Amino acid sequence: MPPTAQNPSAAPPGLSLGCAVLLTAGFALLLWVVHLIDALLLPAAVKPGVYPRTTAGLIGIALAPLVHSSFDHLISNTLPVLLLGSSMLFFYPRASRLALPFLYLAPGLGVWLLARDAYHIGASGLTYGMMFFLLVVGMLRKDRASVGFSAAVLFLYSGMLVGLLPEDSDISFEYHLFGALAGAACAFALRGRDPQPPARKYHWEDDDREDPVIGDQWRLAEATPEPAPARQEPGELYYMDAEDALLDAEWYEEPREEEAWEAEPGGEYGRKRR
Repeated sequence: MPPTAQNPSAAPPGLSLGCAVLLTAGFALLLWVVHLIDALLLPAAVKPGVYPRTTAGLIGIALAPLVHSSFDHLISNTLPVLLLGSSMLFFYPRASRLALPFLYLAPGLGVWLLARDAYHIGASGLTYGMMFFLLVVGMLRKDRASVGFSAAVLFLYSGMLVGLLPEDSDISFEYHLFGALAGAACAFALRGRDPQPPARKYHWEDDDREDPVIGDQWRLAEATPEPAPARQEPGELYYMDAEDALLDAEWYEEPREEEAWEAEPGGEYGRKRR
């Protein structure tokens, strides 16, 4: 039944694809507005990023995903944010309510605790978190649509896997790594929050179908169970027909040659002699 005030425990309806895209596009637009303000109005000395193990760097946990070093950096994150954010909101609306805030803040906290001394900025920690959330939760729940979509995005952006390795000193691989770990942890914790998608039913699974060769005969085979074999009571005689009795008599009366074995000269095994 649909959720009402009398039934608060009922699952709320999921977001439509258009609504999911619109919400994600609003966040992507916010990234562009913040970058324009940062590039045009803020002095270069102001760096609202995560600087590990410093008091001033704590504010970067909340602000760093909104800040980017250049337009190229912002462009590289905009499309993954749109694709992955829309996918999360559409496929897992209930889990996203908890997962997205966690994926926004947890990578920055991990960077503040354990990363190297440098300013860490960008929404890439969030994109890695959403990517690995979709991959892991899709495999745990066997949601083929979610796994296929995230795998396609991972294939298009194959460099995301390289971003987990400390190859470039100018790239915060720590942000990527903690984002991926946060996404996998969210997937394990929230895998059962959304209902399973309805199983796809093919036309040949319909109960009203008819076989083109035998028609409705298959229904009789399913509806009529096979009779159980008759149980033979102890002491009950076994009766055989005349043909079986004749065959048994011929088998007993047929003379059979006895077989003997003798050793061959110089041989390890014997040979059979009739």
